[in-house]
Amino acid sequence: MTEESARAHSDAKKLASEKGRMKAVWEGQTLKGNIRVMCRIRPPLPDTPQDKLMDFHPTKGEYVDHYQKIEVVAGYFSATGQLRATSKFLKCERTFTPEHTNKAVFEEISQLTMSALDGNKVCIFCYGQTGSGKTFTMNHRVGPPGHDDPNDGIIHRSLGLMFEHVNSSREQYQYDMKISIVEVYINDLINLFSNRKKHVINMDEATGKDMTMNLIDLAGFEKDKETGATGQRLEESKAINSSIFELNNSITALAEGKPKRAGHTLTRVLDPCLAKGCRVVMFVMVSPLKKDQSETENTMTKAEMVSEATLGPKYLDQMDSTFMLTLRNTIGRESEAEQQNFEFTYKPRRRSKPNPCSFEAA
Repeated sequence: MTEESARAHSDAKKLASEKGRMKAVWEGQTLKGNIRVMCRIRPPLPDTPQDKLMDFHPTKGEYVDHYQKIEVVAGYFSATGQLRATSKFLKCERTFTPEHTNKAVFEEISQLTMSALDGNKVCIFCYGQTGSGKTFTMNHRVGPPGHDDPNDGIIHRSLGLMFEHVNSSREQYQYDMKISIVEVYINDLINLFSNRKKHVINMDEATGKDMTMNLIDLAGFEKDKETGATGQRLEESKAINSSIFELNNSITALAEGKPKRAGHTLTRVLDPCLAKGCRVVMFVMVSPLKKDQSETENTMTKAEMVSEATLGPKYLDQMDSTFMLTLRNTIGRESEAEQQNFEFTYKPRRRSKPNPCSFEAA
């Protein structure tokens, strides 16, 4: 075998292996569902007294070795004046306890980064009250560039994995990547890369028409009566609550196969990634503090509606065991197919056409 033919054979094997990876990722993500709901209990600050923390009683699923359900116990006085207890439950695909790092959270959804590079639209966001750990999960950063800390957030890890894969596969594929950072302020879209203090952009500039990955650090929702906000702060608070309400409704409608109404600026921006066939992950963020129990219960109630609309309660128990069995079979079949392909149907490598991939963080 000549050096040129050996190189061509090696390129063909790499390309076939990459196609096998893409197929495995696609089938695996399809089995897990296009809309996935997970819960994360925010790690408390180191000096937080134990008696200030809630016990969520996390329990594992019947077929999986990780937590799925959490429980919040609340006391109330009955009509006869007796103190009684009631429980609020939330069951979703997976629950991350305070002991889990951002690295552990990202490992659960890292294949979605690869799915975006493979041509799919992906949307990942954290949902919860102010102070529940949304920015910590999405955008936390420790140390200088190149330093890997267990609590580096999803945005930084997604970018790192994306560029790592692009660099390693440059012989097989050519990627055209665009990064934009957009803030939704009340009803305006603001380009945070602009040097101008407030550069309002139009919808076409913000919405991706190609492969898109949206990583969203949502503002926290809060009750206006409890915050005592007035004037501009009250207007901002109402806009935040309205946008989160619309986003929640859009995801529930998508899960149930109903027409969705993109009424708010946020949902209009995300509309391309909230369509049939797109991959959506909703992290339900809850505070570990007892003082936030009322808002935690409110968050759990809204998240439960999305979770059950997405998968149904029975599917949640069996999903991961079915996924792992099918994925193993898929990888096994793919390996056999690759061996046959190398032996009988070898073709020279061809550089693919430019593959536009847009990365967006709002």
